[in-house]
Amino acid sequence: MEKIKYIFCIVFCFGAVKTTMAQSNNDWSALEKQLCSIQDTLYTLRQNYSYTNDDYCDSLQNSFSILLEELCTADKGMKYDFRELRKKERQFTMAVSTDGDMRIFSRNTYFGGSMPLFASYIQYKDKEQSYFFDINEDNDMGLCYDTVYSIQVPDKRYYLLSGTSQIATAYPLAVIKAVSCTNGELKKETIFVSGNQQNDCLAISYRFAEDNTDARLFIGSNFTFPRIVYIETQEEILKPVVLKDKDDTEYVSGEIEIYKLERNKNEIKFISNNER
Repeated sequence: MEKIKYIFCIVFCFGAVKTTMAQSNNDWSALEKQLCSIQDTLYTLRQNYSYTNDDYCDSLQNSFSILLEELCTADKGMKYDFRELRKKERQFTMAVSTDGDMRIFSRNTYFGGSMPLFASYIQYKDKEQSYFFDINEDNDMGLCYDTVYSIQVPDKRYYLLSGTSQIATAYPLAVIKAVSCTNGELKKETIFVSGNQQNDCLAISYRFAEDNTDARLFIGSNFTFPRIVYIETQEEILKPVVLKDKDDTEYVSGEIEIYKLERNKNEIKFISNNER
């Protein structure tokens, strides 16, 4: 009799878990349907722009962010695939980092004219905790991210967000941006060196970038920070590279990876050698 009770308890618990998972999936699907509806509505409104109420559109944009955060916060394992939302006509992209701990989403807001405006969000997991970040700023709403690379140094992991921006119809940019996440805080990382400038991102124009342009990643001799150096042509690649930290301390370091600029018709973007 005891054995029968034990088996019954196992079956009951297993059924309860399946029911809970099904409910979660149903809830997430319902949220995704709302996200799809908002994106479809924004597209329709864009086609009738002269009759569109800006306040209403702003409320839809805000609702999208709130619903996406709700879904991502519930999806602690970052398993939901957004299959419906990622259909081509909705212009919603999702990229996953190589370590599987970060996902970035970009969506066309449909209100950019010849310069498409994209809104982007990050979902990040640290052990059992899940975080959501709205990373839109006034000066980078044109960015559409479709790739995430990761760099590990002994005490930290950096993420490189790679994508494109379309300033005008015939004026695309390749963009790569560096961030890190510690204790639930997303931080910009100034690891890019171009000329005498250090920044958290690198943007290169399709019009003005020479052939064989690339960015090279170096790890400092003390293995505490990465630096990505923008090198314009193959001739420059052969020159010695000396990196300076913010306090002007010099480091001579070894190259570990190349992020090559690749062109396809009017498109341009950074592709890691390891991803080819």
